[in-house]
Amino acid sequence: MVGNTFGAFMTVFRTKYYKFVSKYFNSQVFNGQSGLFLTSTVNQLTINVLNNFFIALPPQKEMDTIVKFIDEKLTTIDQKIAKTKKIIALQKEYRAALISEVVTGKIKVAEEK
Repeated sequence: MVGNTFGAFMTVFRTKYYKFVSKYFNSQVFNGQSGLFLTSTVNQLTINVLNNFFIALPPQKEMDTIVKFIDEKLTTIDQKIAKTKKIIALQKEYRAALISEVVTGKIKVAEEK
């Protein structure tokens, strides 16, 4: 999970449905249920709270289909993010080169009349 910190008091959650459940833990549904362990002082997800979560588990074939769909979509999104970051880096490089060439006089700027 992105943006979370784990401390000394941790547990391992094991399930044979780990591929599906890991998607659930990264979903808005889980975020909605997470209000059960977010307090004004210490945010903690205890074993007792975890054991009281309700997770709809469809048949295995449907879980596999859902996981495959999510993984494919996430791969597409990650590829688009990488491509966009590359374009941004190239634009920054072009910007710096343009500024350098104008400042050093390699490109003449037309004066306003």
